[in-house]
Amino acid sequence: AEGYQGTSDLCSFVGGRAVRNRRRFLLDLIRLREASSALQFASRLHALVGSLAHPCLRLRLLQSVLGLDARFARDIVYGVTCLAYDAIEADTRVSAAARSWAEREFSHKGARPPPSHA
Repeated sequence: AEGYQGTSDLCSFVGGRAVRNRRRFLLDLIRLREASSALQFASRLHALVGSLAHPCLRLRLLQSVLGLDARFARDIVYGVTCLAYDAIEADTRVSAAARSWAEREFSHKGARPPPSHA
């Protein structure tokens, strides 16, 4: 975060809170990168943004990773992640229901359902 003019107080560094927060943030980013599905990614991103209590260096780094600038405050980023999670979850449910229907429909006719693109 080049040029960051942070206001982290000295006590948070002396007490180790800042280091713990940044270590947890790094682990959260690694878990985000290792997500095995879009739904898991959205869920982890939502949890990550939800853990940011107020504007801080971690939020600025996350904004940068997501291609956002400072106009996108924490609450806006959090709302977008909620929307993304809901959309992906709904798509996953609809896709699963469609596959289930196709399997039932085709099994009655003795044919195989078309391959899934999920």
